Amino acid sequence: MSNKAILLPLILILFTIFILIYPKSEKLLSPSIKKNLPQISEWQSRKKQATAKEIQALSPDTEFLKAQFTNGKQIIDVSIVFSGKDLNNSIHRPERCLPAQGHINLKTKSQKIQISPKISLPINRITSEKRIYDAYKIPYQIKMITYYFFIGHQNFCNSHLKRTLIDIQDKLLKGKAQRWAYVSLSIPYEDIPWLNIYMPKEESVKLLQSFTQKLIKQSVHLEEIKNLP
Repeated sequence: MSNKAILLPLILILFTIFILIYPKSEKLLSPSIKKNLPQISEWQSRKKQATAKEIQALSPDTEFLKAQFTNGKQIIDVSIVFSGKDLNNSIHRPERCLPAQGHINLKTKSQKIQISPKISLPINRITSEKRIYDAYKIPYQIKMITYYFFIGHQNFCNSHLKRTLIDIQDKLLKGKAQRWAYVSLSIPYEDIPWLNIYMPKEESVKLLQSFTQKLIKQSVHLEEIKNLP
């Protein structure tokens, strides 16, 4: 077992103990992101509801913002989960959630996405496969790419561990707590039977990168983020 695999559970245990003994903040600071999804040029959106499993798995005060965007040739699913007071039970690692949603063969890679000539932000990219069924109950194995990142009151990061450490530091040194927004964007590639198209991975990646850049520019209050490069 790797050191990272041992370290994360240990930190989470210590953080849980700390939360229990530390006085609770009266107010949670809001994440620096809008609570409505913007209109992205050349894309049409359709709102989606959180599933019963998602609602039951997380704290009652967790909020969901979900939509599916299409440009007539491709689709991108966008999900923003706003944590509640129970930080340990409001946002789960995507590598934990996606398998529960039927994803297999997950591979995670960190990368940067360019927002402006001077700003590049860290995100994680997951490639996976998911079995879905059409209207005739015929199964298909779909290849997916998912980008995800976390936005706090003044922080932007792509690491569940780093997010936890920021929370510990804020409580210890500043006596404050914040809500986080977990943002994920997913796009299929290669054979997409319900759209009756084949789209190479490279084309899907370009679409997802461009869409993510526009979403961040229009939704995230970058002027509030203090840990920008």
